[in-house]
Amino acid sequence: MDRHLDLNLNLINANLPGFSFPQGVGIRQGQIAEIRAGDNGRDDWAGVEVLDLEGDWISLGGWDLQINGALGLAFPDIQRSDWNRLEQICNFLWEQG
Repeated sequence: MDRHLDLNLNLINANLPGFSFPQGVGIRQGQIAEIRAGDNGRDDWAGVEVLDLEGDWISLGGWDLQINGALGLAFPDIQRSDWNRLEQICNFLWEQG
């Protein structure tokens, strides 16, 4: 059995893309099960290990927090004629994890 399937953990002070302040994140069986505003999960998440990320970022495996282009296309130079390549780039990035 994969170890990540057994992972149960509570993360506090975790910065997440799309949120403006740190969150609490409950991981159950290796997947995000809950996101809570702020980092107040210490008391009511008893029985599960708590890890303070101290403001570090977490994101999905397929999400790079910064890319400047892919497959020979530099995003700063993108033209309207390049837009049809964006789906191809998205698929490529997803496959790379």
